[in-house]
Amino acid sequence: MAPAALHSNPFVAGGVIKDRRLFVGRKSELDELTNCMTGAQSTSVNIHGPRRIGKSSLLYHFWQTWPDRVTDYRKYAPVFISLEGEAGVSKEAFLGAVARELLELRWIGDIGWARSALNPPPKTLPEFGRAVEVFSKNGILPVICLDEFEKWLEHTDEFDNDFYSYLRGLLNLNHMMMIITSKEKLTKYRHRYGLTSPFFNLVYYIPLGPFTKEEAEELVRLPAGREPGAVAVLSADEQRFALQLGKRHPYKLQMACRLLVEARNHGKDFAWVRRRFDDQVANLPEPKDAARVLSRKARRVARFAFLDVPIALGGWARLIGVRKDDLMNWLFGVLTIVVIVLVVLGVVAPDKVADLIRSIGW
Repeated sequence: MAPAALHSNPFVAGGVIKDRRLFVGRKSELDELTNCMTGAQSTSVNIHGPRRIGKSSLLYHFWQTWPDRVTDYRKYAPVFISLEGEAGVSKEAFLGAVARELLELRWIGDIGWARSALNPPPKTLPEFGRAVEVFSKNGILPVICLDEFEKWLEHTDEFDNDFYSYLRGLLNLNHMMMIITSKEKLTKYRHRYGLTSPFFNLVYYIPLGPFTKEEAEELVRLPAGREPGAVAVLSADEQRFALQLGKRHPYKLQMACRLLVEARNHGKDFAWVRRRFDDQVANLPEPKDAARVLSRKARRVARFAFLDVPIALGGWARLIGVRKDDLMNWLFGVLTIVVIVLVVLGVVAPDKVADLIRSIGW
């Protein structure tokens, strides 16, 4: 008996999604990127978000599909540069990578002035600046889609303030545009690494988070192929289980769907999928809990208002000769007002006031 045919697996868990047919959602973010590129004056963009949230795939998909989003594609020259390789180690490698990618564009490589500007590839920032200025004078905007920005931060001796400031100058002159992915906002790296260049304050920010409910449902319904009439790979029960496991997190959802296809191909059950899923996502950082962050901030504010400030005021009062008894009476008066406010706001129940008073030693 011939073995049963294996089901094709359209789900990509980890790595950049390079098959444009398998990319799902992010319509509003793609529209923002397009508007920033095609506006009266281009605006550079920082796409930021936690690891495995889909930043690289979004940037790659925009680079893949941007000609479908503009009326005159010949006005733009987007290139995709990953800093995972040599471009993240030296300025010369980065500038050379941009030049090579620009010449790969079919409507650029055939133009005489473009070949003259980029061949041989620029090795210094002034050479690069003159090259992109030629593009600007000829009505073409180079757009550098830069992935994995943190790699530059591993080589601050090479990519220093002068480097970033030179790029900032080119962006200010509208000679080029940059779309940069990073785990955190660029401004945070500026403070963390002691970088003073205004480059880090230039960009428009697009925070990337979980899918919308509609995007998550679209992902679990992916078919094995994109032929007309193709049906979803996962059954309705499998789709529900995938959503239960992955919620709306892009990587987790892709992983859940991928494991469900593998389970069906090898005769495994949902319990096997859950075990494998838990193992795969165990080291994935969880997004910050907004409630916990707010709680920590509230505690810091409360400490400042009710501990640090009163202590400071107490010291000041002694300096100007306020007697201890007067100070204690004032303090008890303030505490009385605080307790009344807490009762009115419903924070403390009236029958608990006595317990509160005893707990603070009144």
